[in-house]
Amino acid sequence: MKVDSSSLEGRVRPFRSNRTARATDEPSGLSRPEGAALKNPSIRGSSGAIRRRVLHVGSGAASDGRLHAIFRSDQWAEVRLDVDVATGPDLVCSVTDMSAAVGNAAFDGIWSSHNLEHVRGHEVLPALREFVRVLRPDG
Repeated sequence: MKVDSSSLEGRVRPFRSNRTARATDEPSGLSRPEGAALKNPSIRGSSGAIRRRVLHVGSGAASDGRLHAIFRSDQWAEVRLDVDVATGPDLVCSVTDMSAAVGNAAFDGIWSSHNLEHVRGHEVLPALREFVRVLRPDG
């Protein structure tokens, strides 16, 4: 299953599978060539206003208090990513390699709280590189 921006418009559906999903802004879920710019990095909310997307890395179970307050507004659409499918995230994958689930420069913001202490020492740098890869240049 691939996730694209049109399937996220106005809502974010929980991903309930043990397979990895991919967030991309390309039609039909096609991945973009390395370094290609996104055509539409934001989505429209139910009011029609353009919303920016924040990737909530290591989101755990859905909860209003887990996402930083700066992202809890109508301007932001949360996309939850977690390695544990039991938490009902939108995307399931490891923080050290999100390439199967998230395209390059796919998000306007990233929130990750209390996650890096759960990865091994040699995985910290790859995790941070993934954050940079999935964040838009102006994110």
